[in-house]
Amino acid sequence: MCIGVPYGTSFWQVGDSAKQNGSFKMVMVQAKVKLLQKKADCHLDFVVEKNHIVLLVQHAWKESFAIKETNKKAIAERGWGPLNYVL
Repeated sequence: MCIGVPYGTSFWQVGDSAKQNGSFKMVMVQAKVKLLQKKADCHLDFVVEKNHIVLLVQHAWKESFAIKETNKKAIAERGWGPLNYVL
């Protein structure tokens, strides 16, 4: 169960920390570069297409928002663990 209000999502999103957002962006750039390098090696169009996005996000998600330790730290920084009055 998640307690929150629709207009205050920045306060109750568990895994939304600056570190995780930064990690996500960096890994996305690396994944795009790797994809484009592979496409260049195969003499394909040097462009990221919409059908590539799901795979890129899936890879970046595993390296940023899906890491339990950074989620725990984000929860602690928000004052949620242990639960207190910040909720």
